[in-house]
Amino acid sequence: MKKKSVIIIASVLVILVTGILLSTQFGIKREKEIIVSTPIYEVSPVITDLKNWPDWFEGAAKYQFRLINSNPAGISVKADRANFQSIYQISAYPDSIPSNTHLKWTTLISGYDWLKEKLLFINDNPETRLMELKKYFESTKEFYGFDINMEKVEDTLVLTTDRMVKKTELAIALGQLYKELADFAYKEHLSTNLDSGRMATFYDEKQDSVHVAAGLSVSSRIGAGEDGIRVLEMPQKGKILVGRFQGPYKDVPKLYTAMRKYIFDKKLIVAGAPYEKFLSKSSSPRDSLNMRIELHIPVL
Repeated sequence: MKKKSVIIIASVLVILVTGILLSTQFGIKREKEIIVSTPIYEVSPVITDLKNWPDWFEGAAKYQFRLINSNPAGISVKADRANFQSIYQISAYPDSIPSNTHLKWTTLISGYDWLKEKLLFINDNPETRLMELKKYFESTKEFYGFDINMEKVEDTLVLTTDRMVKKTELAIALGQLYKELADFAYKEHLSTNLDSGRMATFYDEKQDSVHVAAGLSVSSRIGAGEDGIRVLEMPQKGKILVGRFQGPYKDVPKLYTAMRKYIFDKKLIVAGAPYEKFLSKSSSPRDSLNMRIELHIPVL
């Protein structure tokens, strides 16, 4: 009886494996759906344009993608990798919450290739790919190119002064403003840190000049000082959007662009002038090839 049971089980397994191996091309269907916290008008171009796939599809260089069809709501692609063939079908539709989007991924594969994937432990399934998309859309570093986060206001008291300066003399002028602020803080016994507390706002830009307001984070309030030096107070419960940057200062405008896009996407309202906070040790913070900078934008 025991021998008969073994024969029956073995026969079933042979029939099952044979059925898989002889299944028609793309006969096995795997499907998964998730919600990402990104509006559909941002999701659509990422999934429907193959040029954008290397940004989020891990191992994209190992694949050959051939477009079958595409429209704003989805895409069908034939994917070839080392003699494995699959068809990916991705569709997107908006959620009842406008900032969310439903993503549905369907993978079609032959039984033979499916079995090879299992034997070789290849992890190419709808769940994995949707998690890559979710990470891409919901990580500011992945999607916007920078770490951007909503944070509490830390620099609630800022010693500041401002001046209109020529653009060609900006680095020197800014260094001088910080020295004036540091000397004033020392005289008034105000605790500050030149290495991590320097801030600057730039506005009223003209063809050859710009208005610059330099600031140092301080520990206590004082009255107005000479040469327009004063302490500004920021609301302790205010919201501040903070973007982090490291690299040559000439590339900081990319962070401004990314944060404006973030503000637009999240439907935030700018509530004050943006300011740069310099975290690198430098006497000339606007003239460095490897700066660490935070861009702070008050928002509602």
